[in-house]
Amino acid sequence: MVYNIYGLISPIDGQVVYVGRTTKSIEYRLKQHYWHLNEALNGERRMNKRFVYLKNLLPLKVGIKLL
Repeated sequence: MVYNIYGLISPIDGQVVYVGRTTKSIEYRLKQHYWHLNEALNGERRMNKRFVYLKNLLPLKVGIKLL
């Protein structure tokens, strides 16, 4: 199986704030992060540090980069 290793990039300082891997496209995975954040905000998923970070950035959104 082929994996894409990606980093979520802070829109504030350009630093990598999260590293992950996926078999899907990185654009699709970025959308999934925000779908999962929405689920966490609605109580359908457990909140974690990544979701707290993404929520605190709003209305800004992180970028994504293939590593």
